[in-house]
Amino acid sequence: MPGLTPDEGNDLDSVDLVATLNVLGEKIVHQHVNPQLLAYCPSMDLIAVGTQEEQVFVYRLNGQRVLVASQKDTTLRVQKLKWKPDGMFLGG
Repeated sequence: MPGLTPDEGNDLDSVDLVATLNVLGEKIVHQHVNPQLLAYCPSMDLIAVGTQEEQVFVYRLNGQRVLVASQKDTTLRVQKLKWKPDGMFLGG
């Protein structure tokens, strides 16, 4: 909150801060999504979703599927998804 800093003696723990997120869209995904493998693109309207079957789906926020990537080698696992800060690349 603007104007409130610990240096001014304000008790920030006592301030009620409420964050509100607006629903931009909904998508039913037929794969089993791993909730630890979600990454929102910082520069475009994209979200990357990893599945329990080691697949990666990229969707626009309106629900349009942009990309599906799956592995031929079943010994590799997707452990993390992260976009570059400019949003141009997704790494896993």
